[in-house]
Amino acid sequence: MDVVIFNESFLSGKGKEEFRQFIIEKDPERIIIVPGTVRKELPVKSDVLEKILGKPIRFLELEKNSADEKDEEIDVESAIKAKVLELGIQSVRDYVSDYLSDANSLNSEITYTLYRAYFKFYGAALGKEYSERFEKKRKEYLSSILELKPGKRDILLTSEEDAYWYIDHISGHQ
Repeated sequence: MDVVIFNESFLSGKGKEEFRQFIIEKDPERIIIVPGTVRKELPVKSDVLEKILGKPIRFLELEKNSADEKDEEIDVESAIKAKVLELGIQSVRDYVSDYLSDANSLNSEITYTLYRAYFKFYGAALGKEYSERFEKKRKEYLSSILELKPGKRDILLTSEEDAYWYIDHISGHQ
């Protein structure tokens, strides 16, 4: 199974056609769409993708999982750190957007490495329990994905924040 990042910039203009070609060249049987653990939403809806691709593909949209979705009370210091870190993730997103030239550059080791590094920094800054929340959500999604018994011609479509994690964890389960 290939892990593919979907980015909103591919919905408009030239990027839409590039993304369409990128996916069609992979000739997927199914596209499994996973909600992001950071933004907590699907990177794109299957009906939007169907229109872009113009070819019948079986789409599976995973539901947002229930892992610790309630708002938690955090102390002032943690709230400030979280706000500063949100600026950090936005900087990474901006950098990746500036770096993008096509679907291949988005789905590259450079992008994965940037997000791996960011989330290591995030975990170190906010502490173990915050990192564990992301880890728990991603593991729940991974469990749901594995229940679908993904094959070589399946694509896992995810956000840029989560792609590296699935790449790092899914290979051991295929």
